[in-house]
Amino acid sequence: MVITVVGIISIFLGFCCVMAAYYLYQRSEDRRWPILLGLLALMFLTIVPAGSAIFFATTMRS
Repeated sequence: MVITVVGIISIFLGFCCVMAAYYLYQRSEDRRWPILLGLLALMFLTIVPAGSAIFFATTMRS
Protein backbone atom coordinates (compact mmCIF):
# COMPACT_ATOMS: atom_id res chain seq x y z
CA MET A 1 0.00 0.00 0.00
CA VAL A 2 2.83 2.41 0.83
CA ILE A 3 4.47 1.78 -2.56
CA THR A 4 1.21 2.72 -4.30
CA VAL A 5 0.95 5.98 -2.36
CA VAL A 6 4.59 6.80 -3.15
CA GLY A 7 3.88 6.22 -6.84
CA ILE A 8 0.76 8.38 -6.84
CA ILE A 9 2.50 11.25 -5.02
CA SER A 10 5.52 10.98 -7.31
CA ILE A 11 3.37 11.17 -10.45
CA PHE A 12 1.46 14.14 -9.04
CA LEU A 13 4.71 15.97 -8.26
CA GLY A 14 5.99 15.18 -11.75
CA PHE A 15 2.83 16.60 -13.29
CA CYS A 16 3.21 19.75 -11.19
CA CYS A 17 6.83 20.08 -12.32
CA VAL A 18 5.79 19.78 -15.97
CA MET A 19 3.14 22.47 -15.54
CA ALA A 20 5.55 24.80 -13.73
CA ALA A 21 8.29 24.22 -16.31
CA TYR A 22 5.93 25.06 -19.16
CA TYR A 23 4.68 28.17 -17.35
CA LEU A 24 8.21 29.41 -16.67
CA TYR A 25 9.29 28.62 -20.22
CA GLN A 26 6.48 30.79 -21.58
CA ARG A 27 6.85 33.65 -19.09
CA SER A 28 10.57 34.14 -18.51
CA GLU A 29 13.73 34.59 -20.55
CA ASP A 30 15.83 32.54 -18.15
CA ARG A 31 15.82 28.90 -19.25
CA ARG A 32 17.59 27.39 -16.24
CA TRP A 33 14.46 26.93 -14.10
CA PRO A 34 12.35 25.26 -16.81
CA ILE A 35 15.20 22.85 -17.57
CA LEU A 36 15.65 22.05 -13.87
CA LEU A 37 11.92 21.49 -13.41
CA GLY A 38 11.84 19.35 -16.55
CA LEU A 39 14.61 17.15 -15.17
CA LEU A 40 12.79 16.88 -11.85
CA ALA A 41 9.64 15.91 -13.73
CA LEU A 42 11.59 13.22 -15.57
CA MET A 43 12.79 11.86 -12.25
CA PHE A 44 9.35 11.96 -10.62
CA LEU A 45 7.55 10.45 -13.63
CA THR A 46 10.01 7.67 -14.50
CA ILE A 47 12.77 6.92 -12.01
CA VAL A 48 10.83 7.04 -8.72
CA PRO A 49 7.81 4.94 -9.86
CA ALA A 50 10.01 2.42 -11.67
CA GLY A 51 12.40 2.19 -8.74
CA SER A 52 9.60 1.65 -6.25
CA ALA A 53 7.99 -0.97 -8.50
CA ILE A 54 11.27 -2.85 -8.82
CA PHE A 55 11.81 -2.61 -5.06
CA PHE A 56 8.31 -3.94 -4.43
CA ALA A 57 8.76 -6.79 -6.92
CA THR A 58 12.10 -7.90 -5.51
CA THR A 59 11.06 -7.81 -1.85
CA MET A 60 7.81 -9.75 -2.26
CA ARG A 61 7.89 -13.22 -0.76
CA SER A 62 5.88 -15.86 -2.53
